[in-house]
Amino acid sequence: MKNKVNIICSVLALLCFVSLFIPVIALRYPAAQYHAQPGNNDFFLSADYYMARSYWAITDYVFGAQPQIWRIVLSFDQALLLFWSVMSVRGEAGKMGLPVAILNLAVTGTGIIKMASSMWACQWAVLIMMVLDVIASVVMAAVAGAGKRARQ
Repeated sequence: MKNKVNIICSVLALLCFVSLFIPVIALRYPAAQYHAQPGNNDFFLSADYYMARSYWAITDYVFGAQPQIWRIVLSFDQALLLFWSVMSVRGEAGKMGLPVAILNLAVTGTGIIKMASSMWACQWAVLIMMVLDVIASVVMAAVAGAGKRARQ
């Protein structure tokens, strides 16, 4: 049972990592506020709005429009997710899973909330999968941590 929980934690950590790169939201700007640069094909004019031609992931959003501290926090979160995944496979994750999962929940939640103004063009299936994945990682990290305490 211990090995299965560790593998599930590892897979969930990797899914959380990948979900930070999955495109979720297409941005839009009111035409009065958007000033197109020459040769910029990232947005197209539709009625009164400039709409993005492609969807943005949380990582794209943070690295494109947020202060430096958010970039550092996101990078730290991604590194911890990869580290937790590797340590879970090795069976050495111990108590580190729950803090990493909670940090990832905070980072993902903050990213989604900051992007909420653009939610009109959201891929809802992807967003729901992302939220379920993040919540499942917190639950499994708590189960793995509780199992570790029970064995000691």
